Amino acid sequence: MPGASLQTAEPAFPKAEIEEAFAKAVGRPPGGLSAAEAAFIAGVQEDCAVDELQGWSGADLAAAAAGFWAFAAQRDASLP
Repeated sequence: MPGASLQTAEPAFPKAEIEEAFAKAVGRPPGGLSAAEAAFIAGVQEDCAVDELQGWSGADLAAAAAGFWAFAAQRDASLP
């Protein structure tokens, strides 16, 4: 829509909290995420607004993201 602006929602959790919880969930030390892991969890943090995750903790979100990360790592990339 011309002239309309998109407002970004407040992230559900601070970036550092999500990164630390995700690192723990995937077995990495704090600050030890690979570039791909850091980009993935930054996208998760950016996409999840505070009003979308009522009742969730940062650790809950990180655990869900870690499960998806593990699933993706096992997926055969040659399949559609």
